[in-house]
Amino acid sequence: DYIRYSKYCSGTFYTIDVSGTCNLKCPSCARSIEDMTSPLGFMPFNDFKNVTAKMTTETGLISHISLYSWGEPFMHPDLPKIIQHTHELGIAAAVSTNLSIESKNQIRNIIKASPDYLKISLSGYYPETYNQTHTKGDINLVKSNLYMIRHFIDKYKVSVFVEVNYHKYKHNIGIDKVKMKQLCDELDFAFCDIYANITPVERLIDYLDGEGDDVTKQLSELVLVSPEEALEITKDSHHLPCRFLDNQVNINWDRTIPVCCVVFDRDADTIISPG
Repeated sequence: DYIRYSKYCSGTFYTIDVSGTCNLKCPSCARSIEDMTSPLGFMPFNDFKNVTAKMTTETGLISHISLYSWGEPFMHPDLPKIIQHTHELGIAAAVSTNLSIESKNQIRNIIKASPDYLKISLSGYYPETYNQTHTKGDINLVKSNLYMIRHFIDKYKVSVFVEVNYHKYKHNIGIDKVKMKQLCDELDFAFCDIYANITPVERLIDYLDGEGDDVTKQLSELVLVSPEEALEITKDSHHLPCRFLDNQVNINWDRTIPVCCVVFDRDADTIISPG
């Protein structure tokens, strides 16, 4: 017997980008676009409490909150407190990180706070592969931190579902993928290989309009499915609305609300600003 938790939820899911900055400049991410800027900062803890209070007052049952979008949550000094407060509200906390972070204490405190879901995004096992698509990151530091997370989970006996999201490109689907899968098996972490894509949507539109920058043009040759191929594959679905259109609310670190989860341009795609 089973029940669907969605039957008891409001149908609305929340993403709060608690960190408005990132330590990497990945070419497939909006953070690497020099002429597309957005305010930098972290959501104050009191703002997070106020936002979640409004959510729980005006929404039905909330199953989880994703505490990430374009930023790096592990850089937020109050992330452990944010996770703990989310749990106090009876809500699961999901966190994503590039894990190229030099802070043992921060990692320890985050794991002690026990996020229910921890996604680690990377794109290689060896530096020469990883550095092509996770610019400014250090894969050896990431691997060391993976062992550290396993250690802290065992030490503090917390329940954290760890999933390594391996972004697949043409250059990293050989031995790098095999070695990273072996490491995940050793640490008892889930391994999920996913197709890398080009974001944000503004960058993709410019590229398809013939106005893409050099980085986007290089990426179009590196991804396993090019933008042109993706358009052709999905042509029969172009008339359908996005499946997140009616049930996902995205909130930036400064409490602005973007049109959707794949836009980044604050001037053109912000629909609500904090009053």
